[in-house]
Amino acid sequence: MKTAANGSRLGTDKIMTTQTEENVVIEKTGNFATPFSAEPDMVSIRQRIDTFMADEKARGQYESVMAKGQALNEKQQRSCR
Repeated sequence: MKTAANGSRLGTDKIMTTQTEENVVIEKTGNFATPFSAEPDMVSIRQRIDTFMADEKARGQYESVMAKGQALNEKQQRSCR
């Protein structure tokens, strides 16, 4: 551990402070997000997402549409130049 001219240790305090600040931010974020995730509408949305993600056919169709949309967008961008 390095020491400063006044004899104090360098580095440890900054690491401890940063970790403490990060922990507070994580805790506050969790406290903020939890009420939203417990809302009935959010629970319903989450269930619909989970159902979609479990359906391989639906995901395949979505990926196909997205790929075609991307290809169309690229084609349009090339024609605008």
